[in-house]
Amino acid sequence: RAPPRLAPLPDHSGCGVRRLPKQLVDMWNTGARQLVPAAVRPPVRPAAVAPTKDSGRLVVTSTGDDKEEFVIQTLTGEFQEQAQNHGRSTYQKCGATAGAAAPEVFLYYWDGRDGPSFEGWWFGKSVGGNEVWSHNQSKALKPPAKGWKIPFAGPVRNTFSVVPKEQQAKATAVAARATAVAAVSENVKKLNEEAATTAAEVMTSVEHARTMLSDSTTIEALDSAEQLLQPLPANIMKVQKQLEPLQGQAGSLIGEVRTNLQKLRQALTTCNQELQKIKIARPKVLAKEKQKEAEAKEVANLDEMLQDATDKANSAEDMVEKTVIHYDMVEAAGDDLTEAQNAVEQTQELATSSQLKIKEALALIGRKMVTVKNYQSEAVREKANTDLNNLRIKLRDANQKLTPLLNVKQEFQQRAVAKKIVQEVNDRLAPAELDVDRAVEAAEPLSQTGSWPSKAIMKQADTAINVAADKLAAAMKFLEIKLKPAAGLIKKELEKVEARGRAAEKRLAELRNQQRTFQEKEASDNLVNDVQEKMKAVSDAVRKLEEVLGPYMLGVEAEADTASSIQAADEAVKSANKATSAARIVISMRLVEVKRFTAAAGQEAQRSLQEYQKALEAAMKRVNDLKSMSNERKQAIARAEAISQVEAVEALAAKVTENGAKIQDEAALEDMPWDQIRAAGDACRSGYLEAQEVMKTAQNLLTTRQIEAKNSDDAEESAELARLQQRLRSATSKISQFKTLPPAVEKQIALKKQIDESVSKVTAAEEKVDQAIAVIEGGTDGDSGEAAAADGKGAGKSKTSPSAASATALAALKGVTRYLDVQAKTKKIPEEEVKKLQERVNTAQERVETAQRTMRESTEKITAKNLVSEVEQLVKAAEEAVEKFCEVMAPQLAEDGAEGQAEKEGDKEGGEAGDVEMGDGDKAEKKEEKKEETKDKDLAAACRAAEQAAAKAIGGSKTIIAVKRVAAKRLTESVAKLACEELDALLTRAEAGAQKIAGVKKEVNDKKYAKAKAEVTEKFTAAEELVKMAVSIAEGLATDASKGEEGAEVDAAVERGIKAQQDAQTAISTVRSTLQTLLRDMKAGESNVQSEFSQILVKVGPLQADLDKQKKMMSEREQKFVASRLLKEAAVMFEKLDTKIEKATAAAAPLVGENKEDFTGAMFVSRCVEALKVHGKKVSKTKEALFDEIRGENTAISQAKFVEFMKALPELKAQDGAPIGEKELKAAYARMDSVGGGQVAIRQFSDQFRHRLTCKQVVALTDTISVTDSKVIRKLDLHEVCEGLEEPAKDEATGLLRLKVRAEKDDKEGFVTLTGNQGTSYLEPFSAYEACLGQIDAGMQELNEAVNETMAYLKSKADELSKKSALGPLGEAKAELMKMRVRASKAQTAHGNLKKQVAEAQKGHAEQLEAEKKRKEEAAEKARAAAMLDEATQLTEAAVADAEKACSAADALASATAPATEDGNPLQAMDEAARTLGVADLAVNKALDKIMKENMNQIRKIEKGPFVETRRLMFRLKVKLAPLAERCKKAATGLQAAKEKVAGDAQRAVAAALRSSALKAGLTADALFTKLSQGASTVPASAIRGHLEALEGEGRLKASELDLGLHHYAAGLTRLGLMAMLQEYQRCVKDIAFTTDFQVKTSSTLRKLDKGELLEVLGGHGTDETVGLERVKCRAVLDQAEGWVTLKDASGAACLEQGSVLVCRQSIALTPAFDIGEGKPVRKLDVGEAMEVIAGPQEDDKRGMSRIHVRTKLDGKEGWVTMKGNQGTAYMEQSDRHHICKVAVPLEQRFECGSALVRSLEAGELFEIREGPQAQVKEGASRLKGRSLSDGTVGWFNGPNDITVPWTPLYTCRQGTTLTDGLEVSTSKAVRKLEPGEQLEALDMPVVEKATGLMRVRLRCERDGACGFVTVRSSQGVVILESRTTQP
Repeated sequence: RAPPRLAPLPDHSGCGVRRLPKQLVDMWNTGARQLVPAAVRPPVRPAAVAPTKDSGRLVVTSTGDDKEEFVIQTLTGEFQEQAQNHGRSTYQKCGATAGAAAPEVFLYYWDGRDGPSFEGWWFGKSVGGNEVWSHNQSKALKPPAKGWKIPFAGPVRNTFSVVPKEQQAKATAVAARATAVAAVSENVKKLNEEAATTAAEVMTSVEHARTMLSDSTTIEALDSAEQLLQPLPANIMKVQKQLEPLQGQAGSLIGEVRTNLQKLRQALTTCNQELQKIKIARPKVLAKEKQKEAEAKEVANLDEMLQDATDKANSAEDMVEKTVIHYDMVEAAGDDLTEAQNAVEQTQELATSSQLKIKEALALIGRKMVTVKNYQSEAVREKANTDLNNLRIKLRDANQKLTPLLNVKQEFQQRAVAKKIVQEVNDRLAPAELDVDRAVEAAEPLSQTGSWPSKAIMKQADTAINVAADKLAAAMKFLEIKLKPAAGLIKKELEKVEARGRAAEKRLAELRNQQRTFQEKEASDNLVNDVQEKMKAVSDAVRKLEEVLGPYMLGVEAEADTASSIQAADEAVKSANKATSAARIVISMRLVEVKRFTAAAGQEAQRSLQEYQKALEAAMKRVNDLKSMSNERKQAIARAEAISQVEAVEALAAKVTENGAKIQDEAALEDMPWDQIRAAGDACRSGYLEAQEVMKTAQNLLTTRQIEAKNSDDAEESAELARLQQRLRSATSKISQFKTLPPAVEKQIALKKQIDESVSKVTAAEEKVDQAIAVIEGGTDGDSGEAAAADGKGAGKSKTSPSAASATALAALKGVTRYLDVQAKTKKIPEEEVKKLQERVNTAQERVETAQRTMRESTEKITAKNLVSEVEQLVKAAEEAVEKFCEVMAPQLAEDGAEGQAEKEGDKEGGEAGDVEMGDGDKAEKKEEKKEETKDKDLAAACRAAEQAAAKAIGGSKTIIAVKRVAAKRLTESVAKLACEELDALLTRAEAGAQKIAGVKKEVNDKKYAKAKAEVTEKFTAAEELVKMAVSIAEGLATDASKGEEGAEVDAAVERGIKAQQDAQTAISTVRSTLQTLLRDMKAGESNVQSEFSQILVKVGPLQADLDKQKKMMSEREQKFVASRLLKEAAVMFEKLDTKIEKATAAAAPLVGENKEDFTGAMFVSRCVEALKVHGKKVSKTKEALFDEIRGENTAISQAKFVEFMKALPELKAQDGAPIGEKELKAAYARMDSVGGGQVAIRQFSDQFRHRLTCKQVVALTDTISVTDSKVIRKLDLHEVCEGLEEPAKDEATGLLRLKVRAEKDDKEGFVTLTGNQGTSYLEPFSAYEACLGQIDAGMQELNEAVNETMAYLKSKADELSKKSALGPLGEAKAELMKMRVRASKAQTAHGNLKKQVAEAQKGHAEQLEAEKKRKEEAAEKARAAAMLDEATQLTEAAVADAEKACSAADALASATAPATEDGNPLQAMDEAARTLGVADLAVNKALDKIMKENMNQIRKIEKGPFVETRRLMFRLKVKLAPLAERCKKAATGLQAAKEKVAGDAQRAVAAALRSSALKAGLTADALFTKLSQGASTVPASAIRGHLEALEGEGRLKASELDLGLHHYAAGLTRLGLMAMLQEYQRCVKDIAFTTDFQVKTSSTLRKLDKGELLEVLGGHGTDETVGLERVKCRAVLDQAEGWVTLKDASGAACLEQGSVLVCRQSIALTPAFDIGEGKPVRKLDVGEAMEVIAGPQEDDKRGMSRIHVRTKLDGKEGWVTMKGNQGTAYMEQSDRHHICKVAVPLEQRFECGSALVRSLEAGELFEIREGPQAQVKEGASRLKGRSLSDGTVGWFNGPNDITVPWTPLYTCRQGTTLTDGLEVSTSKAVRKLEPGEQLEALDMPVVEKATGLMRVRLRCERDGACGFVTVRSSQGVVILESRTTQP
């Protein structure tokens, strides 16, 4: 028999039950049967005998949680008895519904024939089959109720039972009765439990609230407690209301009910009391928290304030210390002014900055103390005041230290200023004292008795005294200026100088007194001589006046010479008056002056002056007599002139009378032509005007003469003049008759003018008419624009319009007509003339009007045409807009057939795509809907736009037509009628367009509303179906409720019902809103479907009523369902919340728990481990060996052993950073002792050496090191921890650094990348603290999210339920949720407390880390500062030692007269000393650079810490080093000079020996060169040495001297070099005269020596005689430049000459003419301005002043100026201080000749002498006799000086040039380029190239021996070759 097997699970795929995974089904169907032993498998039997019919039924049920198992679902149900098997009945499971096929599930009995294990009752797929599900070993006749094994070999399922159906029914009835009896008790019990629970929870909440308030009463605690207690009274009252009605129905539970009610009342009272306490405590807590918050803010503010103030104070103190350091540098600088000045500047700058910082700090402290006064906390206020006062005291101490340093710059400057001022005063006083000495020496002859000094001696003494007085006065004035503001040291030093000045002044005063006697005598003589000269001038003037009046007195004066003689007489009289006046003034002044003289000199001078005064009076009398005679002569001449003038007037009167007679006769005038009348009138008028001019002149002359005669009381003259006056009046009367012409003449002239004017006006109007007619005929206004456009290319076309032209012509005619009317009315023109002109005007007007009419008709036609054309264009545009609107609306007018076809195709496609997943279909559908919606919107927008455009165009065209009709009616009748007809036709077209738009809109609306009707009908039908479905579901639930059915199926049905109600409500709302929108948008009568829409809207009401009715039916079921679901969801959320709290608490335990870890020890552990690794590597020990070494004899490492070993470990001490002490080592040990047993085992010790890493970025873990060839094992997650197993290695293929690691999560090993090729870092060292923080953050985040989610859920659900009824299932659910809020609040509080603890722990850890970091930084800074200072100190000490040694050696060599060396050659020792000096200087500079540039730049801005002291010490090192660099330079300079001197002495000795040997042998330089060179181009050094060694006697040189002297000539000596050694040459550096003789004055110039020319010195050294030069200080008139010039040159030729110049003494105007009243002044002359005389002076008798014609020297302006005013004021005077340059002469700054040049005074330039002349004694120049090497000329020249310098054949190239092979530049070829700095030697003398005029020289290059020619100086003067003077 086949063994039995498990029955396969039935297939429930068709009944909607969730299927198990296929693997589980296969395992059940196949694999499970393998678990059944073969021995227990039931035997396979033949098919059983068909059972007999039995009516008995069995019910199989399960009461456990296994109802969802498919085996239980398969077996449970009703079984009907079928047949017999082995003496027992068999049963088969009944179908699920009546008539349904029975499933193949059988219950049967099997006896023991196959073994005892097969005996018993079985559930199987068939009776006796192999597939069975359950087994029971009972042998009862009926299937047992219990003891069934499921599966058949498994354990017994006690929850599985099999009972007869009758028995179950009875049990059900009994249970129903028991349930009914216990219902009331259960309800009471439930309410009792709820009441007890509520009371307990209330008390728990109260206790929890009290706990929250007792720990720390804060506003948060009050809020939490109040939030916790607030809902409790309502809950209590709700339970009370439910319990109170049951007091009479509870039966045996009545006592419990009353007890619970009492508990509730007590809980309510307690809760209300606690709430009242909270209410009372809230203001107090608020005030307390506010005070606490304020105090915390004050403490924080104080900390910040103190930090700020402390930083300011420390900064100020550091700045003061820095200032003190720099002040020490000032003292250390000594005499080094540059260094001292720099130190002073830095000190002053720092002192100012320090003072500013102190003030800022004190001001800040003051402000802070004011702020502190407002603090509320007394303790904080006291602490703040104490700390701020301490800072203020520190700042005051610093300020006291700073005060003396504030004036360091002032003191230094005062010392320097004092020195400078004293030096300046000495520079001025010393020359003055010297001049005083010279004055005493010059005035010495005045003190000798018995002789009268000559004028030259007197002048010399006076000049010397004046010069000395001026200079001394200037010096003393300068001294007074400096002394007045001086104080302290400056004043003291200046007072010493002042004493010297006073002594010099006293000496000068004695000289003045001695000189006065001689001066007074000389002055008296000069006064008398001056008066004598004035008297001579008077005599000359009188004599000249007599000569002028001589002919008149003799009566022989010629009439022709009368005018000139009168003028000469007047001038002579003026000269005589002027001379006498000047003499009188001079005599009066001199008489006053002589009174001040001594008696002897004054009396003699006074007597002489009185005699001259008498002579002057006689001369004045003679002048007056001559003056009277001159006046008589002038009167006679004037009388004759008056008579002549009167006679001329009479002659002109006769002429005018003769001309006037012709036009006096009116009768004759009528016959005369108009032109003759006008000619006669003009002649008469011109004669009258001429007579008027002559008559005016005569009248003026007579009036003047009458006034003069009246003043002179000359009656005869007056009578004669009266007669002449009468004659003049008579002539004037005759002339006056013809002042005006006769009226007839005037009338004829005026009439003729008027007619001519009228004719011209008419003619002008006619011309304008002709122009207008031409324009009108050319084109009308309407086509003028077209004509202009057609003729636009023509030039000269008229631009005037016809209308404008005609208007202009008519205006002109109108004006002429008006003018003629006026003339006719006034009768200015004869009437017949007016008529003629008026006829011409009328004719012209008719012509214009005719042309206008023609033009108007043409214009109106064109206007009408344009008007209609414009309207037609608008109508056409409107019709186009209507057509466009119709095109846009066409798609909406299309038939629905296309849409129906599209829908069918869409449905077909939808059917074919039925297998597509719902998600993709929804997306595609939504996308398509969105696309269609967008398309519809775009189409609607286009339609609206087209409609608006069409309507606007139609309306606009209609408006324009109306406007144009009005305009057309203004035209002429015929034109207007035609235009209106055309406009009416256009209006008809516009109306048609409007009707077309309306028709299209109506059709579209009909289509739209028809479609909307179909959609609304469809939606309404769907809503009806949904309502029916909802009603059906609700009715089914009502039926189930009546049957008492409950369970998951009912809950699912409820959920379906709710969903159906919601869908139905949504459908109804959609239909209603759609209909309302359509009805709102539709206009009345717009469509016939409007009534249908209203009917559908009416039907929606009953449908909503049906839905509302069934909603009420669903309410209770829905409430139970919702309440159950809410409570389940809340329970699940609280389970999650509890889990999160436990997780977060566990994560935070290492940081805040009782056994929290010390994470700061990890830092010290890492340093210890690093030191141990280094130590182990050094001594080759593993970590195990190190462990053994540390533990000693113990089995583990104790704390004492660890601390002892680590303290002695040198590698730990050598680490950078702060040293680790015993405290830190103990912390490290505690961290290593993770167990806490006080012993560190080998495992714990080894763990510290593990290389643990944390994953920063997700990275792949691969099996090999190669990235490209490896396989990925898995990904390392973010923050995952792994252990490094090897050292990092590089992947050669990619260049990435890779590391082998082991993941701690799953022990997977592989390779990871440390850093990517883009710089991304994937791993970082593991930190236990960071890992702990990460876990805490994650846990806290999850907890926070869970708390927030739970609170939000409870609140939202409570809010939702609050809107529902308080009774029923939802009310109960709400009460449960309120209880749960207490739990959530507790969780929230726990989260906050935990977060606070973590934050405090983090803060503490951060403070520890910051303290350790600061300690480490301080230690590092201290080490760096010490290292920096040590390095700088070592460099300084080494540099000082090297410099001292090198300088001492160099000074010794430089100071020795003849440095002694072992080999006799000191150059090597000097070179070595120079090299040593260079090394020392380099060391000094290196030390200075290290200190000042590198170190100081790094620490310059650091203001606190160890670097401050380092900076101060650095400054001292710098002060120590600073003088050494300069000392090294000085020593090097001295050594170089000594070296050059030694070499020069030796070279000169060699040259002297050669020169001596040549003289003895009688050899010339050429002969000696030939002898030594042996035919070569150069003399080798060996030949020179041999020649000199062969010499005998004193001229023989030592070997060392020969070595030194010939060292320079190692390359050989050229011919020119040998000649330079034996002969002296000079080179001109400036142009100089080449003269014939030694004496400059007696010699003549041969020629000029050019710059660069060479001279051979022939001897004749001597000095020319001393030259005395006269110098004057002057000021140039041109630009006011001042300086000194020489009056005469060395040869005695005058450089200057005195010029005739006037000087302005008072400011006055320069006028353009002699008459001061004519013209505008040229400009104003300034005082002191110089002028050149052009002509004059001339006397202005009318104004009584003297005028002169001048030209200004300043700007060359010419004009007249007054020399002397009418009040005697002198404006201009002749100057004796102005001179003119005869030749160009230098203007120099100082008195000494050759001083700095101001500029050159050009020949002819004018200047003013300010001082002098003074004599300068100049030594004669040194003179040499020489021969020019260029042309052989022999002569004398000045030198040697700065004009000529010694020349040698050695040159240095200063500018790159070309070395050529020939002299001629143009024909020679380049040898090579010469670089700047190359050394060259001349082979021949320099020569001048004729073609270019450039001086060129043949040279040899010392570098490579190349030879060729080079230009010495370019044509622009640029130096190419520079001569060296090292050759002796």
